[in-house]
Amino acid sequence: MFSPDACTSTSKASLNYPIAETQGPSPPSLPPSTQPTSTRLAHASGGAAVEIWDIETRSRTSLLRYPALANDVSFSPDGRLVLVALLDGTVCVHDAHTAKEVFLLKGHKDRATKARFSPCGTYIASASWDRTVRVWKTSDGSQVATLSEHDDRVEHLVFSPDGKTLSSGGMGGTVVIRRMHDIVSL
Repeated sequence: MFSPDACTSTSKASLNYPIAETQGPSPPSLPPSTQPTSTRLAHASGGAAVEIWDIETRSRTSLLRYPALANDVSFSPDGRLVLVALLDGTVCVHDAHTAKEVFLLKGHKDRATKARFSPCGTYIASASWDRTVRVWKTSDGSQVATLSEHDDRVEHLVFSPDGKTLSSGGMGGTVVIRRMHDIVSL
């Protein structure tokens, strides 16, 4: 996985040079997320914590702990916020610099599998095993929409680069592509 500027990559391949290595137990590793400026990396190790690393100094700057397992992590387009999808169905929004919780997005009835910011940073979308995709305002955490077209667990979620569409994929193989202007007034 490459950073947005394609200058840094993360991989499990043995031929890569490590930026940093974590110590402690090794639960299954989930794909990390790099900050848009490529100076920091957030990593949900498969446990109930997320580590934020400074790539240049190779040091951990924050350790975020949760009551539930962290399933996914991503940065906002401006790098100021971090999203963490939890297995208890909540999505935590943190200040990426201070690690303080900005707000908690609640509404999913089963594990939250993915959480992503829209490219403009105005919206957050979250996917869940409860067969829904939810859309939230980044400014205040209010829920804008609950989308329930899937008939199976929703595992994948992505905004188009221009932010005009939101696509989700379910465990049963169904992909739903939605126009954002049909969901919210942009």
